[in-house]
Amino acid sequence: MNIQERRNKDGKITSYRIRVFDYTSVSLQLQAGISIADAAKRAGHARPDVTLRIYSHALKKNDLHCCEAVTKAMPKRGSD
Repeated sequence: MNIQERRNKDGKITSYRIRVFDYTSVSLQLQAGISIADAAKRAGHARPDVTLRIYSHALKKNDLHCCEAVTKAMPKRGSD
């Protein structure tokens, strides 16, 4: 588990952040179809490409959903 400490100017710890929850949250958001830009914003990433580089594995299932959606949307042969 990756625990990140946040400190003030004096070096005093002000809060802890458990990164494993961030990882799970962003992965689930992307698998649910939330846009990369929105997930990046919620994760606190400066740019969406950071999110895409880290979490691209979470989008592999989305590829199948995209193919299925396109297949359903295409007219069937001989249905004209």
